[in-house]
Amino acid sequence: MTSERKLITNACVITLDPQLGDFPCADILVEGDKIAAVGPHLDAPDAERIDGTGMIAVPGFVDGHRHTWQTILRHMNADMTFWEYYANELGRYGPLHKPEHRYAGVLAGALESLDAGTTTLVEYALCVEEPEDADSAVEALREAGIRGFYCHGVGADWKKWLNNSDLPHPAEEARRVRAKYFASNDGLLRFGMALRGPQFTTPAVNRRDFDLARDLGARITMHLIGPGLQAMRDYVGPDTCYVHGTLCTDLELELIRDSGGHVNVATEGEMNKHFGPMTKRLLDKGMRPSLSVDGGGTSSNDMFMVMRLTIQEVRMRYLEEHWQKFGKPLDHLSVTCRDALEWGTIEGARAFGIEDLIGTLTPGKQADIVLVRHDSLHMSPVNHPIASLVSMAGARDVDTVLVAGQVKKRDGKLVGVDLERVRRKLYEARDELFAQGGTPEHCNLRQSYVQAAKAASS
Repeated sequence: MTSERKLITNACVITLDPQLGDFPCADILVEGDKIAAVGPHLDAPDAERIDGTGMIAVPGFVDGHRHTWQTILRHMNADMTFWEYYANELGRYGPLHKPEHRYAGVLAGALESLDAGTTTLVEYALCVEEPEDADSAVEALREAGIRGFYCHGVGADWKKWLNNSDLPHPAEEARRVRAKYFASNDGLLRFGMALRGPQFTTPAVNRRDFDLARDLGARITMHLIGPGLQAMRDYVGPDTCYVHGTLCTDLELELIRDSGGHVNVATEGEMNKHFGPMTKRLLDKGMRPSLSVDGGGTSSNDMFMVMRLTIQEVRMRYLEEHWQKFGKPLDHLSVTCRDALEWGTIEGARAFGIEDLIGTLTPGKQADIVLVRHDSLHMSPVNHPIASLVSMAGARDVDTVLVAGQVKKRDGKLVGVDLERVRRKLYEARDELFAQGGTPEHCNLRQSYVQAAKAASS
């Protein structure tokens, strides 16, 4: 049974709307693509019912920075330094990607995001060499049915594009993608620009890229590793989300803050490749981060892990600071699990200017809703629902996912998805890349296992 009206019943509802509050047991009425009402004992006899008993309802997570094309190279870079990652991911395998490889990676990355409760995905599309590269990624995102931004980037050849490059962003191609797929700014999938930070290009090129993005009316997301933003101070604005920023100066953080800009923290990748997350520094400046998974070649694939790592990492830094100053533990924790949940939801929405659409379970907003089961042994008993989500839950606990009122996951399974086809495409793409670029030595065990399994079944 399908209906334009859906009633989620008897869930513990975490709205994250300070005016509305949270409910230990309540209903959510969805009409079309919007939330119509939230509260106990809603009356909607003609609505399709979704039983939320034993579940926590939360806004869909917002992954503010993802390279889903790297899904094919999953965890290949787990034991690599930043520069080894660059040489491997962007130097060795990135340029070998064909449109069909990119399609497979982006589709799988978007679907696994939905499976884990992420309803909005910001695709930072590096590895864009030919028009078909962008076309295949947009096709995959649309097929997955996820909300988000396709942010047009440059190619994977880092020596050409990311090494003090004097090449401007391919303007003609960006204009083509904008005109072909994103004629309006109000679709489920929207257009953005993935710009290179000042550490990757010259100031003149950075300015040209900013001008292009704003001429196209695009939200901007930009890799920012370290100092250099002061040279772009006249271009810094509220339409930009800066990713990482791990070596930014205090003045640069204040410049971002005072411009109304945003910073995205990709905690897991930054802990092992980007000099450590800067979450505490942002909080100390009165800023609030959004969060992201970053790249599948290195990191986990769900926002539960990101929220968990982020809150523990920043608490550790506050504890360390307090011990150094006062020689004793903290008297109280200033960063809460609710903060972490907001970083993974409403702050991601704010970073891309769509907080009026998503990020809280507020009547009138889009019905991007996630139901997380709490009746499993590892979640029981639930004494603090928000802490349960941040500290204990994972992708396996996500029972139901709605995007714009459409059910994308039900009873723990993605709806209308041929998972075997998706997996097959991933393996075919991986095998072709390894055939051309060589199989990394640390992947030989997996390759041998696959070959042995095939031999055993024949």
